[in-house]
Amino acid sequence: MGISRSLIFLSILMLLSHGSIALRPRGLVLPVMKNASTNQYFSHLKQRTPFVQINLNIDLGSPYMVVNCENYISSSYTWPRYTSPLCRTAFGASRHYCNLPASPSCHNDSCIVYIDNPFTPFVISGALLQDAVSIPSTDGSSVVAPHIAFLCDTFLHDQPAFANGATGMIGLGRTQTGLPLQFAAAFSFPKKFAMCLPSSTARRGVIVFGNSPLPGIQLSRLLAYTPLYINPISAYWSRERSTEYFIGVKSIKIGNRGVPINNTMLSIDGNGWGGTVISTRNRFTQFESSIYRAFVSVFLQQARGRNISRVPPFDVCFNAKNGLGISVPDIEVSLDGKDQPIWTISASNSMVRVNESIACLGFVDGGVDPVERAAVVIGGHQLEDNLVEFDIARSRVGFSSSLLRHGTSCSNFNFTSTS
Repeated sequence: MGISRSLIFLSILMLLSHGSIALRPRGLVLPVMKNASTNQYFSHLKQRTPFVQINLNIDLGSPYMVVNCENYISSSYTWPRYTSPLCRTAFGASRHYCNLPASPSCHNDSCIVYIDNPFTPFVISGALLQDAVSIPSTDGSSVVAPHIAFLCDTFLHDQPAFANGATGMIGLGRTQTGLPLQFAAAFSFPKKFAMCLPSSTARRGVIVFGNSPLPGIQLSRLLAYTPLYINPISAYWSRERSTEYFIGVKSIKIGNRGVPINNTMLSIDGNGWGGTVISTRNRFTQFESSIYRAFVSVFLQQARGRNISRVPPFDVCFNAKNGLGISVPDIEVSLDGKDQPIWTISASNSMVRVNESIACLGFVDGGVDPVERAAVVIGGHQLEDNLVEFDIARSRVGFSSSLLRHGTSCSNFNFTSTS
C-alpha cells in the first residue's frame, strides 16, 4: 500500500512540475500561422522535460508528429519496444536494432518508422518515442499530456523545405498516432477537431481539439456535413491504408452551369485511385487533367472578364488593376450526404492576387496521374477563412464556406491563453 501511494504521489509531482493540470479540459487549442516565404501553415507547442517550445509545420494527413531530434534532451521521454501494442500497430513501423550507446534515436529492439515527407521528395525515418507535451486549453490554462507519441528524426536539418524556424511537423492524420486521437485519448474528450486557416501571414488561425465551441460560432447552424471515406491504400505507403481525409464530391457547378466530369473518377477504386482528399500540403486545389480542362472552360464562360495572360502555376489570369476587374461566379461543390450539402467557394478563395494588376484563378492541373492518386485535392488556399470540422468519431466533415460572408474570419477567434 505504501509503495502504491508513493508511486501516485511521484506521478502527481511529475505532472505538477510540467504546469497546471486539467483532467478533462473541454478542448485544446493551437494557433496557426502562415509562413511568408513558403505559404506553409505552422504552429508551436511545448514538449520534453524541461519544456522547450518547438515550431512545427502542419500536415493534415500525416500520421505522426515529427520532431528534429538532433541534440534532443529530455528526462521524460520513453521508447516503446517493438513488441508493444503501440509499435505493432503503428503506421509504417519496422523493428529497429541499435547496439550503439543509448540515445533518443538509438534503442535496441525498438520501433523505427518510415513515412513520406509531405514537403520534400525525401522520406522521413525516425525512432518512435513518447514524451510530455504542454498545450493550451480553450479556457486559457495549459494542460499536460505526458505520453504523446512522435517520430524522432535526426536528419530533418538536411531537408530545408520546412517553413522558416520549423523543426518538424504536426501530423493530424486519421490514425491512433495522429495528434487528434492522441489528445482525445489523453483527455477523454470527443474524437474531433476543427481547423480554420488564416488568409494572411500577419494574422493567426486556429486548430481546436475536442468538443469546445469556437467563440461566436454556432456550428450546427454554420456547417454542412459530408461523410468521411477511407482509402484502403495510401498513396505514399502501399502496405498501409491512407491516413488522409477523403470525402465524396458529386458535382461542381460554376455560376449556373455544371462542370462535365467523368464521375467514375470521383470514387475511390480498388487500387486506391480517385476520390477527393483534403490537404494542407497543397497550396492550391488541383484537379486531374480532364477535370481541370472542363473546370477552366466553364469558368471562362461564366466569368465576365478578359483572360490576359498565364502566370505560372496558373493558366487563367485577369486584369485586376482597378479592383478585381472581373465578375467572379461562386463555385458550388455538391457533396455526398443525406442533406445534399453544398460547399461554396467564393471569390476570396477562388482567386489569387499575383500582383497589383493581375489576379488568377487559384486552381492547378494535377496531370493525368496525380502523385496524390486523387482526382481532386482540395488545397489550403481554398480552405482559408473556412471553418472545417473533422469529426472522426462520427466519420464526417463539416464545411462552413467562407466566414467572411458571416462578418468574421479565422483570425477573430479569441482564446485567452496563459502559455
